[in-house]
Amino acid sequence: SARMALALRSLRETAEITLVCAPPLATFNESAVLASSSDAVLLAVGAGRSRRDAVQRARDMLNRAGARLLGAVLLY
Repeated sequence: SARMALALRSLRETAEITLVCAPPLATFNESAVLASSSDAVLLAVGAGRSRRDAVQRARDMLNRAGARLLGAVLLY
């Protein structure tokens, strides 16, 4: 949304690093939009909970959205 874009621009001007926690990609398309407007993305993956195919779909969705995927964080 325009409000989120404005908030991100404001944070970029005042903070060196801004971390945004977004809802899962599988259930919220807005997360992919947010990822594409971010400088980079870390994909959170639940150990023993996230299925390989779901993680691959999330990666593909981020790539299609034009997001810069740095890697994944394994949540234990």
